[in-house]
Amino acid sequence: MSAKPRISCIISTYQDADLIEKKISEIQQQTIFDQAEFIFVETGSPARERELIQPYTEQFSNVRLVTTDDRRTLYEAWNLGWEAAQADIVCYSNMDDALHPQCLQQVVETMEADTGIELCSVMIGYQHEESPGEMDSFDVDRLKKLKIGRRAGPFSAWRKNLSEKMGMFDGKYRIIGDLDFWSRAAAANTRAVLIKKVLYLYTIAPSQLSKRMDKSPERKYAADKGVKLQWHPALERTSLLHRKIYRMFPSPYLVK
Repeated sequence: MSAKPRISCIISTYQDADLIEKKISEIQQQTIFDQAEFIFVETGSPARERELIQPYTEQFSNVRLVTTDDRRTLYEAWNLGWEAAQADIVCYSNMDDALHPQCLQQVVETMEADTGIELCSVMIGYQHEESPGEMDSFDVDRLKKLKIGRRAGPFSAWRKNLSEKMGMFDGKYRIIGDLDFWSRAAAANTRAVLIKKVLYLYTIAPSQLSKRMDKSPERKYAADKGVKLQWHPALERTSLLHRKIYRMFPSPYLVK
């Protein structure tokens, strides 16, 4: 990469060795692959994904690797990627989720066209881990059958300098750090927009921490530090409206 990247995508990996080739293939399909950087963050994973990712960092100058020998929470890992990001716009993507080939391009074009936008998300389709034959497919007929989410947690993009206004992710969380982040963004009156296209697939898996752990201690922690937990009201209202329309008329929201 000879120029400053337009967007930095943080990808945290832990016990995901079997997903590396899938994720590398996915990011290579981004329409602005050569204008973006992809920061894989591996913190003390027993699977040693760093050893599998390292050859790709040598092949592609815009694929980077950040590692620690000690285990960090997901939100601490995202902060490591945020700090390392070279672009003015930052986002994240989970290893088992999927970015539409146009996702990063549409995010960048939206946020570059209006510098007042501080946070951004897209319409998100929910897929189940039990569909291996179709996983990560953005086939239009398939997307029409998927549930559309109402929250920005699975995929968020933001200005790198947003940390100066509201801080970074709170690494003490293990489950709801994304909700805390968006709650603080709402309290700080940040401007958030939804791109009204299905550009991301979120994978629902029984093994996820959010499915196995009690959230009440983290909710108490949020209350103790004065955070009113809520997804950004403006973005949530927009999401709720357009997912209702999507159920009846999905085609305008799909990118072929």
